[in-house]
Amino acid sequence: MCWRLIDSCRRIISKSAKPQPRKDHGRDQNRDTPSLPPPPIGQAWPNGGRAVKILSQTAPARFDKSVVLIADARYLPFALFTADMIDSHHPARDFDICLITPGPIPDHPLIVRTGLRVLSVTMPEASEQLHTDDRFSAAAYLRLLVPPLLAEDYRRLLYMDGDMLLLRGDLSALLEADIGPHPLGAVRDDCQLRKPDRLPKDMAALGLEHFRYLNSGLLLIDVARYVEGEIGPRAMALATQNAAQMKYHDQTALNGVLRGGWAELPLVWNFQFCQKTLYFAVHFNPAILHFITSEKPWSGGHGIYPHWILARYRRFFRAHFPEIYQQMQALPAPEARVKTHVAVLLHHAANFGKFIRNARRFKDDWDIKP
Repeated sequence: MCWRLIDSCRRIISKSAKPQPRKDHGRDQNRDTPSLPPPPIGQAWPNGGRAVKILSQTAPARFDKSVVLIADARYLPFALFTADMIDSHHPARDFDICLITPGPIPDHPLIVRTGLRVLSVTMPEASEQLHTDDRFSAAAYLRLLVPPLLAEDYRRLLYMDGDMLLLRGDLSALLEADIGPHPLGAVRDDCQLRKPDRLPKDMAALGLEHFRYLNSGLLLIDVARYVEGEIGPRAMALATQNAAQMKYHDQTALNGVLRGGWAELPLVWNFQFCQKTLYFAVHFNPAILHFITSEKPWSGGHGIYPHWILARYRRFFRAHFPEIYQQMQALPAPEARVKTHVAVLLHHAANFGKFIRNARRFKDDWDIKP
């Protein structure tokens, strides 16, 4: 009887919001996708890291490590929210905050106030060959080519998506974390949290076997190792030569090249927040929340975001982008979606053991798995 109730509630979850495309895991994809022979991993994209060039920059590098954000004019408000959070948490920081933009962006007082180093760059010549959709443009792949682009300025980079909320944690210490011989560190993707032996559908479509699969929303990069291994050019080659199989864009390409060869950071550094994980956040004490679905705190109509999250975005947008603040005012409050939350709680109860086992894998925030 209990399992019938849980199954019914799962159906409520699926109906409580519009279908949400996911960039980070493959369990909802077509199971009939034909498998291909595993693509080679040794070849690199023509021109390598020189495929992207810096057109202009607002300032030189001040330090030898940096947080990196990527945004065009459309996503500038959300990148500035992230930059403002980082600046507030680290007012006397020993790292830069770089904003990489593939086109012109409007001036904004926060660019100066947060000390952003803005770099305008070219898009790769072969970017029209990349798989894109309504949600992800070719700019999503820029993160793959940033390390060689900035190799003369920085030894360590921390790439962060613009749909992240920094709650706590020392990003300077994270930038210095030991990731062993690997070119980068990342957090395992949501699709392998409950079932670590799951083969993501995008990897199956490439004809690959199981390995640990990263979420590309946060990447701690050892620049020298990344460049030496030609990770970016090889990932771009994979992406352009197998565009139809790039279900999750840069993430598919990066996993397809690394094939588990990365250091696993504790989940707290990229806690992937959605209906199936939101109540587990209290057990993990996240440093960074990552809103992985298409419905964000500033646009979501499903009512899952708690008031304390919404309040942070409302304060920021009311002060700096009032048009976005007005849009947020029309969103439903969490209490307006009672059935959704009941269904979510029951789903959490059914999966409690599987998720908590992940919390026990890491002793603390710095227990990085090689």
